[in-house]
Amino acid sequence: MNRYLIVDCGVRPGAARTLRFYAEGMPHRSLFDGQPEQAHADVGPWLVQLGDGNPLHGWLNALEGTGARVPCVTQLVTEQSFNSVFSHLQEQLELRLADGTAALLRFYDPRVMKRLQRILTPVQSACLLAPFHEWSTQVGRYSRNAN
Repeated sequence: MNRYLIVDCGVRPGAARTLRFYAEGMPHRSLFDGQPEQAHADVGPWLVQLGDGNPLHGWLNALEGTGARVPCVTQLVTEQSFNSVFSHLQEQLELRLADGTAALLRFYDPRVMKRLQRILTPVQSACLLAPFHEWSTQVGRYSRNAN
């Protein structure tokens, strides 16, 4: 099984820079890479694949445990490769509204994900969670089999 983190770097100035420092040597990439939001990558979501150790552990605890205590880390478990997980998550970023306009689906914000579970249909939720055996945050645990 592969373990990944989505880190919402919008919770603290400089978070993306610090993440890149601690994640050096681990696959990591902004989910905004190549997207219309690319200019805002440093305040957006980043995907990181964890190895055997987790040099991010202390920093992530400090990130979520200080200031406004805003949950900003999502833990994922799957058999999928980094590129496969990255592609799947990027595909989920764009939401089409009833009038046809596009909107950003902030599933990477644990507070939003908690609300999404009350809003999404079982099919929509299963599509978002499809590759993952586990999707967990400080505010909830989600499963593709829950609905």
